Order: sequence, then C-alpha cells, then structure tokens
Amino acid sequence: MKISQQVGKTLISLGFLITIVSSSAIATEMPTHQTNQFRKIEQPFTLKLAVTLAGLGLIGTEFWWFLLHNSNPKSSTTTKTARTHNHR
Repeated sequence: MKISQQVGKTLISLGFLITIVSSSAIATEMPTHQTNQFRKIEQPFTLKLAVTLAGLGLIGTEFWWFLLHNSNPKSSTTTKTARTHNHR
C-alpha cells in the first residue's frame, strides 16, 4: 500500500512540475504579433487546475489498474496445474 501511495504522490508532483515548466516555456515562445485568424482565449486558473487534476487522476488510475491492481493474483492456471499433477 505504501508503494502505491508513493507512486501517486510522485505522479502528482511530476504533473505539477510539467505543468509549471511547460506553461512558462509556452509563454516565452508565443509570438508577440497578433493575427486575425487566431485569438488567444484566456482560461480561468481554476479550470486549468481542475482539468490538470482530472487528467492526473485518470493517469494515476490507469497506472494503479495495470501495475498495482493485482499484485498477488490468484491465477487459475496454477490451480489447474496443481489439480492435474494431483490426479496423475
């Protein structure tokens, strides 16, 4: 259980770091001239935060499902193998 909590905290920290670094990098790379074809639409910070957290939550859920969901699976193949060895 502690490993999954550490993975979750690490993913959240990494997501925040990527968001901060990429948003500052994008802000410095945007051209200053304005065209009539595209307009910048400013989004509220709370909306950006909600979308980021929802995405990180979905990514974390996928990691949990595929990597940590069945860490000790009770495989039916081992049961079948044990049964066939006992009947011989």
